[in-house]
Order: sequence, then structure tokens, then C-alpha cells
Amino acid sequence: MYYHLRQCWRQKANFAPFSSKISTAPSVFCFSSLLAKTKMATAVKKQDMPPSGGYRSIPYIRNPAKSYFSGVGLIAGFVAITSYGLFEYYRASKQIRRNRVERRSAYLALTPLLTAEKDREKLKQLRRNRDEEAKLMADVPGWEVGTYYGEKVYKSLPEDAWVEPHSREFYAHASERDYRRRLFFKNWI
Repeated sequence: MYYHLRQCWRQKANFAPFSSKISTAPSVFCFSSLLAKTKMATAVKKQDMPPSGGYRSIPYIRNPAKSYFSGVGLIAGFVAITSYGLFEYYRASKQIRRNRVERRSAYLALTPLLTAEKDREKLKQLRRNRDEEAKLMADVPGWEVGTYYGEKVYKSLPEDAWVEPHSREFYAHASERDYRRRLFFKNWI
């Protein structure tokens, strides 16, 4: 068909090549010859009809779910499972209570011992700090260990009063790494 239309266009162009007025005679001839060459469909239309015997029926009846337990059976099952759960809870709570008492007893027994050990180690470290200070300041004339250029740091306190040292003072002769480890030790527990 495309080829035939191209031929018709060429015929039209040859008929009036330089004319401003375009004639329609070749195009009418081309399209009429095109229509003569095409064949119309000759098939007879057939309408869709239902199959012989008709369509099968549409299922619309509800299929109820199969019941495995009655209402009484469900309530009996609930009571049985709940009773067993409460029994296990009571049995486990007795064991948890025993473990809690054991842990509390161990804590109460070990706390004084661990506190005393911690205090002993703190006093040993303070003694090491004083010895280190005495060694470092041995060349300085008039230096007394535990004072600030010969004057007491805490003047208004009695001689036997305990003053908790600052963490920087406690780790004065330790490395910065050890100081930071001990300072943030609670974050690792």
C-alpha cells in the first residue's frame, strides 16, 4: 500500500511540476485505483452464545469453619493452662527469692572486707605519693612533705582529721593513662 501511495504522489508531481495551482485529478485516480485493489472482508459475523446446556452454577453458599472445640472445652483449656502457668510461676519465684537472699547475704558479708581492702590500698598509695614527693623535692631547701611551701594546706582542721584527696592529687605521680582509666572506671562496670 505504501508503494502504491508513493507512485500516486509521483504521478501528481509529474502532472503539474511548476504550477502553483495543484490539480486533484491524479490523486483521485490514485485513491480510486487503490480502493479497487483492496478487498473487503467477506466473513460473516457470528455472535457469542452460551454453551449448550448453559453455564455452570455460581457457588454462593457459605462454608462454615470446622469447629474443633466447644465453648466449654475452650474455657476448660484456658483454666488448665492458666493453672499450670501459676504453679510454675510460684515454683520459680521461690527459687528466685532464695537466690536473692543468697546474693544479699554475700554482699553484706563481703562489703566490709572489700571496703577495708580498698581503704588499705588507698592509704598505701598515699604513702607512696608522700615518699615520691620526698624524693623529688629532696634538693629544694626548706621543703616539708605534705605542706605548701612550709605552710599547712588545711589550717582550720585538727591534726588527725581525714581529708579525702582529690583524684588529681591521688594520681599525681601516675601516668595520665592510668588516671583516666581509674577516673572512668565506673563506666566499665
